[in-house]
Amino acid sequence: MAQTNFITSQYVCVHQKAATVLQRFCAFLLDLVFMNVCLMILGMILGLLAWNSGTAPLVLALILTIPILMYPLLMEVFYHGQSFGKKLMGIKVVSLDGSTPAISSYILRWVLLLVDMTGFIGLTSIVFTRNSQRLGDLAAGTTVVRLERERQNYRLFNFSFAEANYCPNYPQVTNLSMPQFRLIAIILYSRHSFVRNNRLLRLAEKTRRVMGVNVAQGTDAEHFLVNVYNDYQYYMSKMV
Repeated sequence: MAQTNFITSQYVCVHQKAATVLQRFCAFLLDLVFMNVCLMILGMILGLLAWNSGTAPLVLALILTIPILMYPLLMEVFYHGQSFGKKLMGIKVVSLDGSTPAISSYILRWVLLLVDMTGFIGLTSIVFTRNSQRLGDLAAGTTVVRLERERQNYRLFNFSFAEANYCPNYPQVTNLSMPQFRLIAIILYSRHSFVRNNRLLRLAEKTRRVMGVNVAQGTDAEHFLVNVYNDYQYYMSKMV
């Protein structure tokens, strides 16, 4: 099973499963069905308008073609790396560092889509590249990963920073940057597993070094990071 390894800006390796060829192909077929349905509906509407107004067939064809050609790009840009088909298949486009791709990356994927659809170029690239990338992904620095369907999130009532009598434990959390805080949140909300526990241990140690704090021996890594999460939210709310 293909694995995509993301090295974040905090030098923590996050593993995600790359979407399979079958998943990507099924998503592509679903998008084709969706586009054809939209094309028929739009065609009927514009056909009626053209009949009544005498609009040239060439103009009508152009109006129909442009939205369909732009569909993959527009969907991924406005729906955070997912098209209709990708949404149903539980996959999405991400950058190789795990972040949301820039618009320029989506454009590169879209421009090279026609090349990837030629023969078996895209399929061959997905099968033989380390991160299961087609040519568009290689050029854009992206890949397609599967989303976790069963997430056991840390219960929200354990995040108590909004309570009126909340007392922060670590004023040093202000040393953390927003990307560092987001990484803590991502790991805390990730699915419970042995891998998650290892990530929590490594991240807790890095967070202690960045904050410059000493924690009592035996302190649970998750408990420490939850306190950091609460404290950071508490101090940020005071700055608003």
